[in-house]
Amino acid sequence: MRGDQLSLAVHLPQPCDLESFVAAPDLQAIAQLRANESAYLHGPAGVGKTHLLLAACRLHGGRYLPLSSLLGEPAEILAGLAIDQPLAVDELEGAPEQPEFWMALLRMLDQRGFGNGVTWVASRNAPDALHRLPADLRTRLARLPRFHVPALDELQQFQLLIEGAERRGLALPDDVTRWWLRHLPRDAGSLLAGLERIDRAALKARRRLTLPFVQAVLMPPAAASQDD
Repeated sequence: MRGDQLSLAVHLPQPCDLESFVAAPDLQAIAQLRANESAYLHGPAGVGKTHLLLAACRLHGGRYLPLSSLLGEPAEILAGLAIDQPLAVDELEGAPEQPEFWMALLRMLDQRGFGNGVTWVASRNAPDALHRLPADLRTRLARLPRFHVPALDELQQFQLLIEGAERRGLALPDDVTRWWLRHLPRDAGSLLAGLERIDRAALKARRRLTLPFVQAVLMPPAAASQDD
């Protein structure tokens, strides 16, 4: 597989866009991506970094490259990516731990930097905390404008559920929303995955969303609580 054959590697059940991303009003990363400028996004798992990268790719015609998908692939796979096309490098912490791969990634970043290519990178940690990476690679990554993507607060979690349901044509009753935020994981990734599951289940069963129905879809019967 050649580097110039890389394409979007993730199936999106719902289109990702910057407008639908729920975040703090002052999250500067969104303005950076909207302006098609390079950026390094870091924050805990499930806060929406992948959503932002995919949204930027969709907006600017970029390519999405999750490094965990390159396990077992030769380092040369990173060669040949067009500099004039934005590139989103995701899952930095999941990249193959091979010296030749790190060198190929370093060369790619240098080429894109010298050629003014737009590069977006996402990781759970800031570059200086990626201790398993070679120092020169951490230095290259640190040159990118850095933006922290924080976890959602309770109000933002509620907003994500309601707006995500509305985009899917779903009506979430109040008791369902209260139960969901009280009993299930509340990071952005888990909330969106849950919405996708109940959307598919409701379509298949031709059911409206009730608390027993949502509990049956999202939790084993023995673990589901009727508490609202």
